[in-house]
Amino acid sequence: MKISAENLIQSSSAVNNVIASAVESPGQQARVTTVQSGPVSQTLQALRAMPEVDSDRVSAMQAAIRNGELSLNSGSLASAMMDYYRR
Repeated sequence: MKISAENLIQSSSAVNNVIASAVESPGQQARVTTVQSGPVSQTLQALRAMPEVDSDRVSAMQAAIRNGELSLNSGSLASAMMDYYRR
């Protein structure tokens, strides 16, 4: 079955907007154009306000490794990295 904008459920939901954008312009990232309200919106705003990387946590982990408080299995780490990039 070919997916087209006509196949979508007739409503103004954000999901349908994302699907319609993806169908109309394949290969490009779909964008939600509706404004959400309530707890979902508040959660999204809180997530957007957070830094992408928790620098304090990274520094604490680096210090723990440096001080020998946290053991690091380099073989296991290398294997996990290889598995990640094989996907």
